[in-house]
Amino acid sequence: MAQRILLDMDIGQNVDDTIALGLICASPEVELKKITTVVGDCDHRVQLARSLLETAGERFAQVPVVAGNADHVLDSLRDGDVVPVMIGPLTNLAHAIVREPAIIRKITRIVMMAGSFEGDRIDTNVGTDPVAAGIVLGCGVAAELIPWHIGDSVRLPEEALATLRVSPRALASRLAAEIDAWRQTENGRERYGIVRLHDPITVLSLIRPELFEWRVGTVNVTLSGRDEGRTTFREDPNGRHRVAWRVDAPAAIAFVMSRLG
Repeated sequence: MAQRILLDMDIGQNVDDTIALGLICASPEVELKKITTVVGDCDHRVQLARSLLETAGERFAQVPVVAGNADHVLDSLRDGDVVPVMIGPLTNLAHAIVREPAIIRKITRIVMMAGSFEGDRIDTNVGTDPVAAGIVLGCGVAAELIPWHIGDSVRLPEEALATLRVSPRALASRLAAEIDAWRQTENGRERYGIVRLHDPITVLSLIRPELFEWRVGTVNVTLSGRDEGRTTFREDPNGRHRVAWRVDAPAAIAFVMSRLG
């Protein structure tokens, strides 16, 4: 049975959100119930997501896409059996939990691209709203985290991009065009055009969790001072958090391309 998901995303921030949405549309293992957008110009993000869903086909064009707030998140989660997949700052889900704490009982697990546990890096999704991250990670629901270093270790090869460019699939050619356009932006130039697959790998963890090495424990967020937004991990077999520590990068890329190419 397909996993029913709520996708909360900051599409338009970086091109990996777009690729992640494409992977969801190409994967029968997940059923996309709704998209909520977060931070910045959420209405513009809605337009971007809707446009990609239309490219993916009529079935996906019917998926609701809304500028995120607590009400939209709560509406999606009240029936239960919906997994929040968070590939942006955790603001929307945190507001939902604060507004209606009973919703916690409806959530079996949360999947998120969040955290950094190697070096001094502060992950953007946590660093943008550390208080929200603290609320979500501290709410008692089991959470699976794909930290920054995992996404950074999986990069789209040029030959994979070339495959997308010549693919007869409308979604593949659209993704190639989005990547090429992103490379011309300031964001793309700052990253030297390297496509790091942070958000697609988070989606992949739903479908092929065996490609990851997981560690169980507790993640905490620093909420003030110079280290505000920093995440720390303490291994504990009784912890509620499962962190991806390593990934089989070649296998991950091969799988993503088998769906998108």
